[in-house]
Amino acid sequence: MILNRMSDLLPLLESISSRLGQIENHLGLSSGGSGGGSGGGGGDDSPSVRAFDAYCRDCLEPFMAACKELGGGAEVASQFVQNGWDAQRQFLCNASQAKKPDQGGLMNAMLPITTVISEAGNSIPRDDWENHFKTVSGLTP
Repeated sequence: MILNRMSDLLPLLESISSRLGQIENHLGLSSGGSGGGSGGGGGDDSPSVRAFDAYCRDCLEPFMAACKELGGGAEVASQFVQNGWDAQRQFLCNASQAKKPDQGGLMNAMLPITTVISEAGNSIPRDDWENHFKTVSGLTP
């Protein structure tokens, strides 16, 4: 008797699951599929991470292409920018999947970003690119 009731519930649960999936897709909250952003993310990314990836596609990728075309110091400096944005994306991914950390936990979570900023600041050459590197080290996320 209980097994008959359970088998009656299965189609109802499948219908509910299907409807929820349609709602998630409509709202852009679907966790299935194989999406992805400039940071190599997958379909499990939160809406904030997907928005970050879209921003990177629209703004960061053209910047990186222009730096590569310029070459020299511009290309070198752009790697600090790319590393900073990659660290920021990882921070957003972690933040979207975790509870708010205490102050010590937040500092540890921000460590990759602060490391990139320090590396950029420590890599300022004393040549024609000096001011550009100073700008990059000051603006790296």
